[in-house]
Amino acid sequence: VSFVDSDDSVSPVFIENLVNAINSASASIAICRYSAIFASGSMDGVAASSVFPFINAGLYYRHEAIKLLVDEKLSVNVCNKLFRRELWSDVRFPEGHFYEDAEPEFKLVDKAERVVLVDDALYNYRQQRTDSITSSVSLDKINDCISAHFKISEFIRNNLSDIIPESLYLKKHQRILPFLII
Repeated sequence: VSFVDSDDSVSPVFIENLVNAINSASASIAICRYSAIFASGSMDGVAASSVFPFINAGLYYRHEAIKLLVDEKLSVNVCNKLFRRELWSDVRFPEGHFYEDAEPEFKLVDKAERVVLVDDALYNYRQQRTDSITSSVSLDKINDCISAHFKISEFIRNNLSDIIPESLYLKKHQRILPFLII
């Protein structure tokens, strides 16, 4: 299972390379790097150091991948990933909310024993579009962002306390405090 935002694009070998990575690593999730494409059409990501994520390619076990999500070294968006179908058996996106990827991403990584990151930037993420949902600020977006962070923290507290100490996930709350001060 994979997702591509309607305004983004992928390499012609996106699925093929991620399927090969899943199969060769016996992983449940494959992640590729992505490049930012700006409204002007210029690419930010040609140099390896400016392509996200900034971690080494390779195999990560569940506990390592979860820590990378909490540390925001792996993104919580699902668009640069390929998931084995079985992971989605009881995971769904919340309907009608912004930041809908965040909580499911943690649940999916928690269910995956192995996650593989390929070194290729196979996903092109369009940025700074004036008509994009992510380019505007609204009270609904702020509320959904805060709600998503609290749901993630609750999931970590209830399911991952053996991997993530409370002090680490409390840092996620600290990151959203600026949203609360208006």
